[in-house]
Formats: sequence, structure tokens, C-alpha cells
Amino acid sequence: MARRPAIPPDKGRITQEIIADRAQRRCECLGGCRQHKDRCRAVEPHAHPLRAGLRTALAIVFLDYQDTNWSYANLKALCQSCKKAHADARPKPEPLRPEYGGGLFEADPARKKETPLL
Repeated sequence: MARRPAIPPDKGRITQEIIADRAQRRCECLGGCRQHKDRCRAVEPHAHPLRAGLRTALAIVFLDYQDTNWSYANLKALCQSCKKAHADARPKPEPLRPEYGGGLFEADPARKKETPLL
């Protein structure tokens, strides 16, 4: 069973400080998304500038993708679109390949099948 991340007891206060105080209820994306090149114009709770019919809701994301690192420098308030782009940019692990010791398509010794090449 996977261990749950260590959530600080003052998570609500940290979230409030990041979204309301530091970000001033504006998305903190500075142009790393595929949707825009400059700072994102999304402001909570107004209509989202890129997603028609939706209100902006800011969320806290971890810049290093480690949900145990709650330092202020590692947290950023992002809107829905920028949060999705941040999640899509997460480094993907290399696929397990048999020739590198991976166990994805290992040969079954009882059947003596060859390991398929990917």
C-alpha cells in the first residue's frame, strides 16, 4: 500500500497565503504553457479567459512534482488550464524494457517464449 504524503497541519493557511496574499487571486503562470506566451490573465472567481463558460478556480501545484515539499518556493497558484499544462509537462518514466532489466514483457520460463522487442 502506498504511503500518503505528509500534509502539514496548516495546509489551509499555506494555501490561503499563496493564493490570496502572494498571487492576489491571479494565476501565477508566467508563460510556460502552450495556451499563452505572457502571464496568464485568469483571475479568481471571474470567467476564465481561455475556457469559455468556466469560472477561474486557482489550485496549488508543486513545482518539483513532489507532494511532500511544502516550501513556499516550491508552491505556485495556477488556474485550471495552466495546472493541466503543468501536469502534462511532468517527466515521464522510461518504459520498462527487458534488455534493461524491466519486467514488463519477460519471457515465461515454463513456456520458453521469447521476449518480444519493443
